[in-house]
Amino acid sequence: MKIRKALSTIAIFSLFCTNFLFLSKTSVRAAAFTEFGIRPSRIEVSVTGVNFLIKASPVTTATEDGVQVNFDTGYTLTSGAGAITISTTSLTSWDSECTNAWPSIAAGTATGQTVDFTGGDLTVGQTYCFIITAGVQNPSSIGNYSISVDTRAASADVDTGAFTFGIVDDDEIVINADVAAFVRCDVTTTTGSDNTIDLGVLEYGTVTSSSDDIQIQGGTNASEGMAWFYRSDTANNGLYSVTASALLDGATAEDTISATTADCTAADPCFGIYYNGTTGGTGTFAANTSFTGGSVTAGVGPMTTSTYGNEIGTSSGTVCSALTANFNVNATAGENSPIATDYTDTLIFTCKADI
Repeated sequence: MKIRKALSTIAIFSLFCTNFLFLSKTSVRAAAFTEFGIRPSRIEVSVTGVNFLIKASPVTTATEDGVQVNFDTGYTLTSGAGAITISTTSLTSWDSECTNAWPSIAAGTATGQTVDFTGGDLTVGQTYCFIITAGVQNPSSIGNYSISVDTRAASADVDTGAFTFGIVDDDEIVINADVAAFVRCDVTTTTGSDNTIDLGVLEYGTVTSSSDDIQIQGGTNASEGMAWFYRSDTANNGLYSVTASALLDGATAEDTISATTADCTAADPCFGIYYNGTTGGTGTFAANTSFTGGSVTAGVGPMTTSTYGNEIGTSSGTVCSALTANFNVNATAGENSPIATDYTDTLIFTCKADI
């Protein structure tokens, strides 16, 4: 009987001790962060210099003085004091919740698979972040690997969190593309969008110069740049009246319109266009010299009805974008020009580029 009582007493004492040890261990177990995350910059095997965003919100009131990051076997950590470097810049670019930099965080030192960082005291309910910027290499084999984080106070764990990451054979997609040679040209007028210019009534003794000018534009990625051309799209090189069978001739070479032209001819032109400057875009427009030597409001450059047209300008042998140039339209009536209300011409503008 005494032996049985003694055995019962020992059993009760053993159970008490076991429960005490269990309760003691449970009471000091680290609590889980209320907000926690780890974001790696690479998940491919064997990549070196991987960055890791560490984000955590403490739940336990304590005076933290550091943080410990534990890497699963497979990760390679650079040894040496302060070899695991950190940063607290551009945190919200990594995670919008990272508005608080981890206080007093400093470069860490690896011991085995564990990195210890010194840090400052954390406030419960706040979210803190820092970035490991160097000193960690991904495992060389694909598979699942865990990383855990513990805040520390006097060398004891306070709060904790962990993630398992899948390390893959390749985390990259290579994108290839070609850019083809390209050239674009357009033509409009400075006023309105109808691509029509009305010169009104032309009179002997007066040279009329347009206020609504021709505006050419273009762009190219061709290494030798681009050039613009124009031509008259009629059998008659100039303003022609069908009802009067009469022509206000365009120039076949650079010339100046005379207000007192007796008879409009190719040698004494009464109609043409002339360069009046650039207004926008990138690159440099160079007008053909046959459109630049005289007066903007009275000069005329050469014009043709041939399909190939006449060159009126270039992008100076370089690439350009939305490069824009203006040309005045100048005209007069000769002293003997027949009366008519249907004088008209249509000018066609094109471009080309070389590589």
